[in-house]
Amino acid sequence: MDFERVTSLDGTFIANKYETRDTMKNNIIEKRRNKVLDALEWNEEDMVSYERQKESQSRMYSNSNINAKQVATQGDIFDDVGIPIKDIEQHVKSYITHNKGGKWELIRAPEKIMNGTPTNCYMEDGCSLHLEIYSHMGQLSPVYSTEKAVGIVLATGNMGKRLTENGQMKHLFLSRDGGLNWKGLRRGTHIYEIGDHGAIIVIAKKREPTNYIEFSWDEGETWEKMVISERDLLIENIIIEPNSVSQQFMVYGNYADDSGDDYEPMTSALNQAFLVYLDFSSLHEPQCKGIDNAGTPDSDYELWTPHDGRFGENQCFLGMHKTFVRRKQSSMCYNGEEHEMVTHVEPCTCADIDFECDIGYIRNEDMNG
Repeated sequence: MDFERVTSLDGTFIANKYETRDTMKNNIIEKRRNKVLDALEWNEEDMVSYERQKESQSRMYSNSNINAKQVATQGDIFDDVGIPIKDIEQHVKSYITHNKGGKWELIRAPEKIMNGTPTNCYMEDGCSLHLEIYSHMGQLSPVYSTEKAVGIVLATGNMGKRLTENGQMKHLFLSRDGGLNWKGLRRGTHIYEIGDHGAIIVIAKKREPTNYIEFSWDEGETWEKMVISERDLLIENIIIEPNSVSQQFMVYGNYADDSGDDYEPMTSALNQAFLVYLDFSSLHEPQCKGIDNAGTPDSDYELWTPHDGRFGENQCFLGMHKTFVRRKQSSMCYNGEEHEMVTHVEPCTCADIDFECDIGYIRNEDMNG
């Protein structure tokens, strides 16, 4: 089981869970599965501890080209339980929790993708959204977020009954409410990065030759193309300073060879490397205004209260009514590195779903949550 902490919304995690139809029929497989999936019972402390262990391989702390958006799941755990990697990859579904692992659910697919095309992917038909974490050995970019861009999550994935290896089915998805709702941004596989507290998103094609990047000032509603090379490139990664608050990015990888149809992504390491510096502050976008009167028509900022509908009009989340001040999606302006997130917090009355069972007890199925 792989999982990723959604740092842009507290208490939210996304997990890729290995499943097989033979689980209930074969005790050996059940034992193997339990060894891999025990983490679904972890609490937030366990999950954060696991994330910190992975941090040494992250995009900012690695000494090599491998980074958090590309690090592969190590095969050791699967070798220990005797499950072939190929079998793992063919039986993976994605789940999300918004209450620190108290309840895991399949991820609802967007109703429409690019150009308003209906997805016809419904939970009742066994269809949901499945996102890459590290299940395909780091070849695809996993779920990505930053605490400085509240609510925003980027991910590569597909819609269907399971996570698939078919690259033709992959899309780039974005959520601006911590993974509750998603929209499709682009077909194919991409690498991505977030800057200026979420005001700017930079993407590029991954695993295929390209000579440009794309950027958006409105969270993927519109895109602009920027050519960064006269030659085709194999872009390995896009990075920014650790806090994701600046407008400066680094793009690196290798120059693509001229192999044409015989192109193989794994041979790119043999090619000449490149490094490109991007500074979007030179575009002179206006600075956002009106943070003191957020939520009004004259302000570039909105008031956002995360909730998943379980508490009706109370809009409680993790026992709190939280209201964030963040830039409106339609505001084509920049926040600035000194921008400070504003949050208003009020406690909520506890409900049944806010309580967990003591050791040795299980929740009554007739109770909510």
